[in-house]
Amino acid sequence: MTEGLSKYIDEYFNVHVQGKTLGQGGQGIVFRTSVPDIAVKLATDNSGNPINNKQCYEQNKQKLKHVQNIPVAGCNIALPVALLKDYAGYVMQLLSDMQPFGNFWADGKSLHDIQDEDIPQWLSQCPKDTAKNIAYYCKTGGLLRRLIALQNAATNLARLHNNGLVYGDVSPNNVFISSNENYSEVWFIDADNLQFQKESENGVYTPKFGAPELVQGKAGSSFRTDCHAFATMAFYMLSMLHPFIGKKVDGADSDWANTEPNSDFADLDTQAYAGLFPWIDDENDDCNSNEGGFPRMLVLTDALKRICQRTFGEARTNFWKRPTMLQWAEVFADAVDRVVQCPACKMSWYYDVQGDICPFCNHPKPTMLIFESFQYNGKGKPVTKRNVFAKEINKEQIDIPLHIFTSFSLSQSNINGLSVNNEKEEFTFKISGNVDLSIALSDKSNGRFKYLQKNIPYVLEKKTLLNEIWLRADNTAIPRLIRCTIKEENNR
Repeated sequence: MTEGLSKYIDEYFNVHVQGKTLGQGGQGIVFRTSVPDIAVKLATDNSGNPINNKQCYEQNKQKLKHVQNIPVAGCNIALPVALLKDYAGYVMQLLSDMQPFGNFWADGKSLHDIQDEDIPQWLSQCPKDTAKNIAYYCKTGGLLRRLIALQNAATNLARLHNNGLVYGDVSPNNVFISSNENYSEVWFIDADNLQFQKESENGVYTPKFGAPELVQGKAGSSFRTDCHAFATMAFYMLSMLHPFIGKKVDGADSDWANTEPNSDFADLDTQAYAGLFPWIDDENDDCNSNEGGFPRMLVLTDALKRICQRTFGEARTNFWKRPTMLQWAEVFADAVDRVVQCPACKMSWYYDVQGDICPFCNHPKPTMLIFESFQYNGKGKPVTKRNVFAKEINKEQIDIPLHIFTSFSLSQSNINGLSVNNEKEEFTFKISGNVDLSIALSDKSNGRFKYLQKNIPYVLEKKTLLNEIWLRADNTAIPRLIRCTIKEENNR
């Protein structure tokens, strides 16, 4: 095993001392070194031993040399910067304060470390195990942190696909995010399987995350298999349930034992991962349902529910119908825009959840600033609602993304279009992106639009926003009208 091996030399004769393990799977182990921003991927055999067989080493070397030359401009992929001598593997750069997506799942140690005093009062009536899991979900950033992480991962993967590249092994151990919750940079590591899209009979995957056609051996790695692995990771991360592990698998279905076993996959779990059972929230077949985990209404928008149904429903057997990563990136951007955080329990949820109280701790909902964006279809024609941005008003500045005012694009996915500063009873609007905006007030100028000068703040009183204002985006391919208002407890 690898425990006794602590030093590795790369092709430039740099010595790397083995540190904390970041991830381990069937293809190898990734660990940090004594240098904070340097990590090493060490290929291992089926027994977990480092590969130093000369023939295998040379094959691995040629493969990695090819990967080093793959163009990944605009994508956060940790490529090999140096190959190891004597052992199959390589050195990569990785920011020192990053952690894998796998940390969003609570393991036994994580839950054991949560003491009774760490469980907030609003969870006191829950069973202890449930309370600990919810406390851990909150401790690791709650819904908002997970959505931002998934949006950035989807955007990275979509950009990679736009370059004609397949990542090959999307899993929580291969996607990293900043440990500091003030930052949300996402990187993909373990680039061994990076390749241009092509017809392939072979593919690698992490158990539980492989697309059905991969698990069944009917196809190799492709854009579509990347999309399935990402979707599985996303649903699992938000709901804390695997999309295919339901009552047919866990025994809750009284008829499960009568299921005719598949000759290739006698194990029920493997049959589920191979897509032989409906997914747990299938709209057309509830034979494998699972009502556990987080309530979907709290963690999935309607758009997320639809794209999950398409991915795990009809695309389970017809993989060519699977939504693209661009579609996932846009849906997650929309979901991030809709999340607000409770000032009391710090859990986050979608602004339009029914009721006037936090669905977790019953604290009154915070005052919210809401932008509703509509597509203008011409004079005399009805407008089409496109997307919504909502945020609790407890910060001095709120940044509204550019895609509220124009169409979503990967190149501008993290660019802001407008900033709103809140000070006492006044709100200052300042255009911060490449968009031309005009404003119309409901109680002045007979509703006429007035052009907003860039870099020149426009100040509005809170009472004006309580009544609502309208913005018009003028320099976009598809004209947008945006209704802006403040929604507070006594004004619902």
